[in-house]
Amino acid sequence: MKSIAFVIIPGLNDRRPLFKWFYRCIEKWWSRNGATAVVVITDWHSPEQYQEKVERIHQEIQQLIGQGREVVLVGVSAGATLAILAFAHNQKRVAGLITVCGFLRPAPGDEEKVELIDKSWYKAALASEKAIAGLTKAQKQQIICLTPIKDRVIRPEYAFIPGAKRLNFWGIGHLQSIFVGLIWYRGIIMRLVSSYTRGASTLKND
Repeated sequence: MKSIAFVIIPGLNDRRPLFKWFYRCIEKWWSRNGATAVVVITDWHSPEQYQEKVERIHQEIQQLIGQGREVVLVGVSAGATLAILAFAHNQKRVAGLITVCGFLRPAPGDEEKVELIDKSWYKAALASEKAIAGLTKAQKQQIICLTPIKDRVIRPEYAFIPGAKRLNFWGIGHLQSIFVGLIWYRGIIMRLVSSYTRGASTLKND
């Protein structure tokens, strides 16, 4: 079996010193027990378009596959939109997708908020919604959505893909839940991924 490489895609504010330090720690924490973790910086507040951010993920996927690794994407918060887009584009080459407190689609009424129109994360959410609609049943089976019991930033219905697998976990609050999901659930995620990449998932459909 090929070794698994996890490509972690952060949400907003990933360029802030505290978040940069956090994700460096995540890389080290996840890169244990024979796995590899790589964080792809999204830099949401830069002037670049979301397509350029997705392209960086494509390049990382290509490099890891070239090293003989099996790639699993991990989209965190707004980073889940980019993960979905990269997954849909590389579906035959990517083993699976994990979302953690993922922002997967815009909420009704968001299209009327003028301040969102030019935001790259909002445009990525619109594209993600279309990409999700185009996924097959088999493709959705390769996705696991980690959703906390309470999140005031992203409502549960926007953090889950019908037809995908779901893991509800003990987390209250958005940032706190991201911390819990990436730190305390690392081992569980890796076991689930190892299971379903062998074609024997232990999660039930929601």
